[in-house]
Amino acid sequence: MPQVSAELRWFLDATHSTDVEAFDIWFKSGSLPPGGGREREDVYAVDPSTDELGVKNREGRAGLEVKALVEPRFLSLEFGTRKATAQLWSKVTSNILTLPVNAAAKRKTLKTRWLRKFDTATSAATEVKLGAGPFGEDPVQGSLPDLGCNVEWTLVKIPGVASQWWTFGFEAFAFGQAGPVSPLLEDGLRKTLTALRAGWPSAPSLGKVWREQSYPAWLRQV
Repeated sequence: MPQVSAELRWFLDATHSTDVEAFDIWFKSGSLPPGGGREREDVYAVDPSTDELGVKNREGRAGLEVKALVEPRFLSLEFGTRKATAQLWSKVTSNILTLPVNAAAKRKTLKTRWLRKFDTATSAATEVKLGAGPFGEDPVQGSLPDLGCNVEWTLVKIPGVASQWWTFGFEAFAFGQAGPVSPLLEDGLRKTLTALRAGWPSAPSLGKVWREQSYPAWLRQV
């Protein structure tokens, strides 16, 4: 069964060092340290005809992840001083499909991600302590929540390209649910934003140099 997620994402050119430093300090503060911080390699298929499809091999996971845009304007939200539009995406994993043979049709990325994960099953979002697993992104105790939201801050590099980028994103998820998941995803995003405002006050504003876009849209422009 496809996994449906509600996502917000921004990209920032790493040359904007003042923005990067302020956001990095903000994101890594709080009562719990973020998980992750270890580099991994993801390889994407690049389709110049659309930014509604994301296809990648992710290091550490078998198969090919295929994501399709379901709803480009699912929900309007605010983070700091910035209004944003959450999108709905659907993801399946295939063990038969492969990336293109043509090198021009795929792109290797090196990602160093810092991750916060929130359990949104109760009335208020609760942060999950991370640090286990090969990339330090798994819970230290217990299992992954069925209802929750990932919040990530990631440095992205492309081998052979001098430029580097940072991306900040939210991904609300709802696993194993019998009914409609859209209300649960909206609830997860809203609860997580409330938790961030309470636990990480004075979030840096996202100025014009931050571009709101998905990974497929960003890859088409790199």
